[in-house]
Formats: sequence, structure tokens, C-alpha cells
Amino acid sequence: MTPEEMWERAARVWKLESREIERLTRTVDRAAFLSPADAPHGALGAVQSGDVAVLVSKGGGTAELVSLLPPLKAKGAFLVAVTERNDSALARAADLTMRVKVEQKVNDLDMLATASTLAVIAVFDAVAICLVGLAGYTRERFSVIHPGGAVGERAGRP
Repeated sequence: MTPEEMWERAARVWKLESREIERLTRTVDRAAFLSPADAPHGALGAVQSGDVAVLVSKGGGTAELVSLLPPLKAKGAFLVAVTERNDSALARAADLTMRVKVEQKVNDLDMLATASTLAVIAVFDAVAICLVGLAGYTRERFSVIHPGGAVGERAGRP
């Protein structure tokens, strides 16, 4: 593949992915989007009752994630499934399913979760921004938890 062909392929990927991100306002369930933004906390290693576990699997049948379902349920975690398939094992076990589906893949083999991965990232970027707003974060609060690097500099830290 020549450099020009690689550039053209990259341009096609970005164009398709931008269309898929644009479709999120029509394909992501608004109620499901808002629910996990209300109170996610905890960590998978120390899950306790009331914690939220967000499990992401394009097909909803990834063995490693499905095997986590019984212990998470036993600990009383609220399970959020992020998947394309509402009929999957992950979705059926979840307390809330957030369906994130793309219409077109960007790879010729249809084996890599490219546009769908970007769509999930875009959805959770939006969740993160909502959480920042809900928590009332300010530049000063960010400077306390992230004093270094570019964030610290923008927050007024040296």
C-alpha cells in the first residue's frame, strides 16, 4: 500500500467515523445515557453493594466479561452493559443496557471494532463531561486532583 493509498484509507475511516459519531444522537438511548451519569463509582477490585460496574462488549458475549457477571451480581453491583446486542448474555444480565451500535464498519475484513470503539469512547466522553457538570467541578478543583501537566497549567498551577 502506497503512502497515498494509506492516506486515502485514513480519510475514509475518519469520514465514516464522524458520520457514526453524528448518529449517536439518534441511536443512543437518552434514558440509558443519563442513568449511568447519576452515580458511577467504585472499582472492580473492591466492588460493593450499590457500586456501578460498566461492562463494554460489542457483541455482548465476551467470555472474560460474562464470567464477571455472577460475582458482580453477588456483590450487589448495579450492572451497566454497553453493547450492540440487546439480546446478548451481557445485556440480559445487566440492570441497564446502553446500546451503542454503528451502521458501518471501517475495516474491509469486518473483524475489528473500529467505528464502534470510537462510538463507545464518544458516548463516555459525553458521560464524563456530564459528570464534571453534575459534580460542579471548577478549575480550582481540577488543580487539586490534577496539579501537573497541561491541566495543572490551565488551572493556574506552575
